[in-house]
Amino acid sequence: MKNFRFVPLFIFLILSSCALLKGQTKVQYPNSVSSEMRAEFDQAEEKFTAKNYDSAEKLFQQYATKFPYNELTDASEYRLGQILMLRKNYSGAVQKFDPLIKKTPDPAVASRARVKAGISEYRLGDFSAALDYFDKTDPQYIGINDQVKMAGLALLAIEKLKAHPERKGFYQAVELDTYQALSDAEFEQKYGSEVSPRQDLVDGLSEWVELPAEVSKLDPRLPNYKAQQSAPYVDYKLGMAYFNVQDKKLARKYLNQLVEKNPNHPLAIKAKPTLAGLGAEPVAPKTQKGKGAHYKIGALLPLSGKYEIYGANTLKGMECATSAKAPCSWLSNIELVVRDDQGDPAIAEKMVEELVNQEKVIAIVGPLSSGSALAAAKKAQALGVAMISLAQKEGIVATGSNIFRFSFTPQEQLRGLLQYTTNKANKKSVAVFYPNSNYGKLFLSKLQEMAPQYGASVAASQSYNPAAQLNSQLRQLKFQVSKKTIDNPIGFDALFIPDSYASVLKILPHLEDAGMDKVLLMGTNAWNDRSLAEKSFGKLDNSVFLDIFFNGSGNPQLKQFVDQFSSAYGHPPSTLEAMGFDAVRFLGQALQSKKPSSPSGVPLALQALKGYHGVTGLRSFLSDRETETDPYLLTIEKGEIKEIH
Repeated sequence: MKNFRFVPLFIFLILSSCALLKGQTKVQYPNSVSSEMRAEFDQAEEKFTAKNYDSAEKLFQQYATKFPYNELTDASEYRLGQILMLRKNYSGAVQKFDPLIKKTPDPAVASRARVKAGISEYRLGDFSAALDYFDKTDPQYIGINDQVKMAGLALLAIEKLKAHPERKGFYQAVELDTYQALSDAEFEQKYGSEVSPRQDLVDGLSEWVELPAEVSKLDPRLPNYKAQQSAPYVDYKLGMAYFNVQDKKLARKYLNQLVEKNPNHPLAIKAKPTLAGLGAEPVAPKTQKGKGAHYKIGALLPLSGKYEIYGANTLKGMECATSAKAPCSWLSNIELVVRDDQGDPAIAEKMVEELVNQEKVIAIVGPLSSGSALAAAKKAQALGVAMISLAQKEGIVATGSNIFRFSFTPQEQLRGLLQYTTNKANKKSVAVFYPNSNYGKLFLSKLQEMAPQYGASVAASQSYNPAAQLNSQLRQLKFQVSKKTIDNPIGFDALFIPDSYASVLKILPHLEDAGMDKVLLMGTNAWNDRSLAEKSFGKLDNSVFLDIFFNGSGNPQLKQFVDQFSSAYGHPPSTLEAMGFDAVRFLGQALQSKKPSSPSGVPLALQALKGYHGVTGLRSFLSDRETETDPYLLTIEKGEIKEIH
């Protein structure tokens, strides 16, 4: 689309929402769009895109009255409603959207208009009217932004009206699923208090599925809703609702769907006795047994409690690695035995005992939460079984020779950055502008320790508080530099900012005033967010940061993983899914290579595997049982994150 100055709205409705069903019958309007009509509409759209709303309004009104009714008439009416909303004329917006909803033959236009009318009614304080519009909106036809706003405001309206809690479930599911496209930090930054934190949504859905509800009381959109992260809750709710009215066919349908798609979710386990009572055999995860030895390995993750969503995501990657979910086709020698540690050290310890003594696993992958990591590691070491911990907790490998850790450590991040900046970019003098936090202080300390090994030096360092005056704090950084030259008046040629992408966006506008806009900017994996690319407006072009996983890479194996995972689960993998995948696949390859006959042979097999190439930067385990990684080096070009080759 880069060759066009703007996109006509009718096309935009399809492209931006990604919501229209494939194969849907084309919407029929009474009149087609001529080249003259298109040209006039595009002229109005150009004014709207440029935020010249007065001119855009006149042109859209002119279009709507000048030409016989066609698809761009609807687009013009929709834009007119949007302009009224931008002027905070919410009652006028509702009056504009209502006729459009009744008239349009396009369900996508109707749903987009309904959600805008609902938002307008909410702003006017009529929460009942807002809910009425939201309740008739089909999420498949609206974009992510509208889904977030609809779900967030609907939940607030339900609270204000003190409506029955059953009404919350559908909107909690929709809002949770939008987190697939946006990070937690991006949600907080963009929507503020009008959306719920991810964990609150998970907790709410967990309560919702336990509410007894007649089928007639369920939201009628639930059976056709394309659930993603919320799928286990939606399937369980529907399955149990139909079970309670003795509709065995539909109860089997949804409970089987739950067990097949999310076999290790706590609700799937809970559903299995009901399925058995319906005369249906519980569906077990599929495992492809190939030639040679076959191994049981344990997956210890938080699948309930406050870390549930992170554990569930990691588990998906593990399942894909073991070929348990079609079309994933990778390992054929691993059977995954899953246990929920709930993020609780005592439970984690108990689950390790169960995996080793009852399930006879040869190794364990997990836990994920730092709270469970040490207790689980101590128990695994005592029982003589190898564990690949996925926790961020430092020092976990000191527990004993059976304990390995797969985590993108500060040392590995700095190693990747220093190798690139000193060898490829020829930058040897680095200043550090770091947040006054444990994260920032750790990266400063490690950089000061590691820089001399690469012929580099830390010329100056300055902590900052994002709430304070960044200009004055940047000046303090400059004052600390002792060695300045005519060629290098600021005394360093690279600036390292170990902070989140959101903080970096706040710092960027001040760099030019401080004379630091020409130096190489360096960052950590916390920079890897599309918002940084979209909102930095060229100020971070040619910067360098890195991550353990980058799904935009041209790596053929990574592309295969992304394609298979997306097909299996309905959304692309994140870093957690990729790390779960590689941890299990690395272990499977190590076992296949050395074929240990007992758990005692696994540590040697893990350390013997070198040069592994998967989808993350994992390459091997070092002698200290920490990972050696080859991270993805990243930069920004023309508003997009790109891999540095």
